[in-house]
Amino acid sequence: MEVRTARSKHSRKDAELHRTYSGSLAIAEVADLVGISWYGILEDGYAVTTVHRQLSDLTPLIDSSLGQKLVVAGDLNISSQFTGMTGARHRNLLDRFATLGLVDCFALNRPARKALSGCPCTEERCLHIQTQQHPRSKVPWQNDYFFVSRKLEAKVRSCYAAEGEEAWQHSGHRPIVLELSVARLAA
Repeated sequence: MEVRTARSKHSRKDAELHRTYSGSLAIAEVADLVGISWYGILEDGYAVTTVHRQLSDLTPLIDSSLGQKLVVAGDLNISSQFTGMTGARHRNLLDRFATLGLVDCFALNRPARKALSGCPCTEERCLHIQTQQHPRSKVPWQNDYFFVSRKLEAKVRSCYAAEGEEAWQHSGHRPIVLELSVARLAA
């Protein structure tokens, strides 16, 4: 069932969830989960600004009863691999996901993997995974993500990008996969 509005614990009325760039978010309740397919549109060269606005639009959903069972995935066009001020802005945005109770499934490192070769990040322990091949860059970019509500974190069995050359055949992005150990969730 499509989800277009949500009522947070802080309001008496429903909030519209699709205010920023209609069509850039698809939200549906399926069984015991709420899935969000997300595209971080580049506007005037920035996805950071767009994703911040989209995250603001989604805050009532995150704060609602449905927010405990969120699975969020998409090409956000952001990456903590950048350095300098650009990197700080992107990391700030990813930190905002965490403060709203959303867990980066790739950062859980399930299954365990080695540091990404050629990654420009300055993190002490690199947990990036290449999800994009950019035609004008040799950097193994990660700008596709899976997030889950904190309540679902323990249920994440694995999160990875598809392997092999066939993973790149349809797009400059590899399919990303999330495996949850969920038989049935309590609301």
